[in-house]
Amino acid sequence: MGTVMTGWRYWFMLDEWLYSPHPSNRGRRSEVVLWPRRDFRPSCPIHPNHVPPVDDCSCGVYFATDLADILSMATLISGGVGGMQPRSGVRLVVGQLTFKPPIIFRRNVPLYVGRSDDAVAYKLEGRAAGATIEKLWISGGQESHNWESVRTKSTAKARYRVPVVLGLPNLAAASGGASR
Repeated sequence: MGTVMTGWRYWFMLDEWLYSPHPSNRGRRSEVVLWPRRDFRPSCPIHPNHVPPVDDCSCGVYFATDLADILSMATLISGGVGGMQPRSGVRLVVGQLTFKPPIIFRRNVPLYVGRSDDAVAYKLEGRAAGATIEKLWISGGQESHNWESVRTKSTAKARYRVPVVLGLPNLAAASGGASR
């Protein structure tokens, strides 16, 4: 059947809820996808009969196997590249997750943020049938200096039932990237 894999992804956080940063296309309208709990099983936004991921479709839970790829994209977004800077009160969140098979991989995937010269190439991008958040890193604020950050951390920890760290992870947090 396949092996569970560890990898990385990012979200926007508003009111201590995680939202996928890329809208899902459902017919002619785009929807922002809420992650309401630790475990997530996607549905196909285009073909209701698909069980994600499907080879010739865009459905599934997207992730990068390398934390450096996620941090590059996070840097572009938090810097406001391509007009994607989150509005006030929205935080960038990076998570380490386990991804459930089947998993479809693509290598050297260019991801564009605005203009074509704002591309980041993920070394290896995956799309999985489901995901479980293992740990979250929330950008902005220092734990001991900001009561709002402390509240955000506590609420996210209770809601998603995972360890939560204020600040983005460094490459040492990856301990070698994704694993099988």
